[in-house]
Amino acid sequence: MRFAPIVGVVVLGFALGVGCSSDDDDGTGSPGGSSGDQGTGGTLGSGGSAATGGSTGSGGSSGSGAVGSGTPCTTNADCTAAEQCVAGGCGPVVIATCQGHDYACGNGLDDDNDGLTDMNDRDCLGPCSNSESIFHNCIPGGGSSACTEDCYFDQDSGSGNDTCEWSHTCDPLGVNGPERGACPYLCEADGCTGTSEECVQTCTRSPTATPRQCNDMYLTQPDTCMSFCGPLTPNGCDCFGCCDVLGDGDYRYMGSTSDDTGDCTTATCTLDAAIAKDDEACKKCLPVAACLNTCGRCECCLGKDCNNLPADCAPPVDAGPPGCVPPECGAGVQPCGVPDCTDPCPVTHYCLTGCCIETPR
Repeated sequence: MRFAPIVGVVVLGFALGVGCSSDDDDGTGSPGGSSGDQGTGGTLGSGGSAATGGSTGSGGSSGSGAVGSGTPCTTNADCTAAEQCVAGGCGPVVIATCQGHDYACGNGLDDDNDGLTDMNDRDCLGPCSNSESIFHNCIPGGGSSACTEDCYFDQDSGSGNDTCEWSHTCDPLGVNGPERGACPYLCEADGCTGTSEECVQTCTRSPTATPRQCNDMYLTQPDTCMSFCGPLTPNGCDCFGCCDVLGDGDYRYMGSTSDDTGDCTTATCTLDAAIAKDDEACKKCLPVAACLNTCGRCECCLGKDCNNLPADCAPPVDAGPPGCVPPECGAGVQPCGVPDCTDPCPVTHYCLTGCCIETPR
């Protein structure tokens, strides 16, 4: 997991650290799930042994310590009851909470009945996401503003705790991009003829709901935003939900809706739609350079298969089983998600785009 600018500016990398926020949250559970489900044990350790402890739906860290079979898997069908496929290995159900809340992508249930649960489901954007079938985060209170954004991957829609700040009206792709009907580009009248990156850097207007200028927000985000939202941001995404799902430079807004309201009930962007580059379902967007987590050639991103990374990405021979090509992660960050190659994450972590991130407390 590496953070890099997409323009010629110095951009600080996110630090691994704290978790989700709680502004504007009403504490409701996930749709189709059950709030406060009890974890049944720890995740599998190396070689099929199990770490003790699981996690509870209330944000605790206790469990029965049941040992899983360790059988490599890609879906729940590869495991015997009552195990599930957990980041590449059959084992006990793992509950991953977001600051004490139990959402669809961490509740230990296959909410959309596709044979994939939580961190194994490629439609999940992390433990704070409340939908296993669509890329809108669908959190209580989320999507309340179609234009103004804070950290897309935490559990609320307020910037008071994470200080991340952006507006879709600053995006030069506004006419054809995220929530295009409600958030037209603020500097369109300036007549910039350069690239989108060049135009946003010359846009010195301030959106109504934000005190900062567009160019300033594009180039810099506060340290609090970087440390708070960074660990929750998948590879290929900026911290405002503008993501390159295949790692090919085609950025789409994960919270796209059919009526530009930003509401989960009219959300349209799915993994399949993003891969198909569907301009209606997943609208184009310009990623914010200040908080962009790029998806490199040897990294997993939302739509890239972690099981087929280039062979030359493999670590030294003595670092894993023969033929094992684990995803590339930041220094000290454990790779995950490749059956018979990587270990499942510790019980306090969540496998996100091939890397173990700390579960938000």
